[in-house]
Formats: sequence, C-alpha cells, structure tokens
Amino acid sequence: MGTRSTIAYKEGNKIRSVYCHWDGYISYNGYILQNFYQEARKIGQLIELGDISHLGAQLGEKHDFDECDNAETYADTRCTFYGRDRGEDGVEACEFDTIQDWLAYYGWSEFAYLWTGGEWLVWCGETDAQGHPVFDRVEDELDEEVEHC
Repeated sequence: MGTRSTIAYKEGNKIRSVYCHWDGYISYNGYILQNFYQEARKIGQLIELGDISHLGAQLGEKHDFDECDNAETYADTRCTFYGRDRGEDGVEACEFDTIQDWLAYYGWSEFAYLWTGGEWLVWCGETDAQGHPVFDRVEDELDEEVEHC
C-alpha cells in the first residue's frame, strides 16, 4: 500500500494539484521536492503531467509503467505518471479556488505539499483552533529528520 500525497503549487488565487500514490512521507517525497523541484518551470511541468505513481528527481521520458527504476540515488530517479506512462485518462491536474477545497478533495492523502513560489510547505492533517490547516516548512521538517507527522 502506498503512502498517498498530493502535490500542488499556488498560481495567483488558484491551487493546481496532482495525486501521488507512493512514498508521500517527508523523508522521501518531501526530500525530492525540496532538493530537485525549486524552479517554477519544473514544478509546473510536474503538475501538468498529471497524477503520479512514483515521484522522482527527474521528470524523465515516457517509459513502460511497470518498469522498475533501479536508481542508485534519489537524483537518479524518474517520475512515473499514470497518464504519460500508463495511458490513463482522467488523471489530469486539478484546480481549486482555496486551500481548504484542495485539501478536502484529497482528504484521504496522508501528506499535502504546497509550493508557495518560494518554498515547499507540508500539511499532515493538523488544524488550528479555528479549523484552518497548519502547514510546516518541508526544509524545517527535513532538518529535524522527521519521517512522519
């Protein structure tokens, strides 16, 4: 079973996002996003390729969905997409008006990652007294070597 996550970026007043099935925890997906997705162009390309089976440091090229990635390091891994690599329909990026709408749509995800235009944030289900989501900086979570929220 995968550790499900959603990955998104904020564009104006909209949130653009995708689902990612495997390895959503901070020490994997958080690490990859923090270290290999710091440019708006690359983040946009990642999201526009749609829902992700496995996040990698590289977007990669179209490949057999069932082909294992025998990478030696994180930097050698490539993404596997449901649309591009398995030919599925209905796996396009989604757009939301609010962060609350985005998180509600992916309510079954254990982790939610948001690119703010300057840094990656992660939400692990925590809310404040008013019920608003509380995000942490991925960089801080990695510095503390947190594997799970």
